[in-house]
Amino acid sequence: CGGTHVNRTGEIGPFLVLGEESIQAGVRRITALAGQRAYQEIKHRESVLAHLAAQLKCPLGEVADRVEKLQAQIKEKDKMIKTLREQGAGISIDDLVKQSKTVKVDGEEASLVAAKVEAMDAETVETAVSRVMEKLSRGIVVLGAAIDGKAIFVCGVSKDLTGKVKAGDLAKKAATVVGGGGGGKPDWAKAGGKDPSKLDEAISQIEASLG
Repeated sequence: CGGTHVNRTGEIGPFLVLGEESIQAGVRRITALAGQRAYQEIKHRESVLAHLAAQLKCPLGEVADRVEKLQAQIKEKDKMIKTLREQGAGISIDDLVKQSKTVKVDGEEASLVAAKVEAMDAETVETAVSRVMEKLSRGIVVLGAAIDGKAIFVCGVSKDLTGKVKAGDLAKKAATVVGGGGGGKPDWAKAGGKDPSKLDEAISQIEASLG
């Protein structure tokens, strides 16, 4: 009865489940509204849906499909914006991949891309690292940039290499050179420092440690 102590379920009226969750092993809690509260919530949701349909200029039954299409369009536009930002910053993903060097990691070959790039913000560098990683089968990518008078590094390591090389360790090594700190996960890490003039030195040290 949910604490209502009614003689029959019809006395409860409308019943709207809001959610459910586990509170302990074998026990789940159901949160719901009943009676007038449930009716008010249903009307509120109908009002919100009608407002969305009006904003999207489509019938109520097409709201979900329209939202999915808009999400896909936004995702595609975000991708285009990131590409344009990279181009505006002078970052060529293909050129970075061509600069890759073959290094030995515990006797096994891996591709290393360690370079300084021009970028407007840290997000551009992160995107560049992700895109270079996508093009390397077994890779280690370390990109550094001078942004707002500071040095920043983004490091990526293929998951099958993280048992031998950790992105967090590479970030810390770079941060030590540029006078800062950093760290992160075994496959992804970031670092920053106050001396961007030592970006090249930091990259050289990382190359030497992996060469």
